[in-house]
Amino acid sequence: MKLITYLESVISRNDGIVQTQLAREDLTRVEKLRELAKTHDTYAALEKDGLYIGWTKGDFRTHELSDPIKALMRAVFDLEKTGDAAKYDDHIMDIWAAFHTLRLKTLVHCL
Repeated sequence: MKLITYLESVISRNDGIVQTQLAREDLTRVEKLRELAKTHDTYAALEKDGLYIGWTKGDFRTHELSDPIKALMRAVFDLEKTGDAAKYDDHIMDIWAAFHTLRLKTLVHCL
């Protein structure tokens, strides 16, 4: 998955403590989401279990980011069920960029 490769590259570049730590946490979340997608038969079941896996501290503000998170979960679910990385990888990266931008805008004052 292109997103996992991207997050691993951010970690290995070690561009800064905050960016590296966020990438580590994101990598854990994305890997967890992938595992959930593999083990759930329906997207609805995945959404129920995948929305609150620590996207924000204590998931207290995850609801503010739920639209891109749900889009990401849907795309990861579809990728895992079809195995068609060529079809979904770029779409997942676009969703990730939107999620990351919204997260920074929404949560920057919490830092």
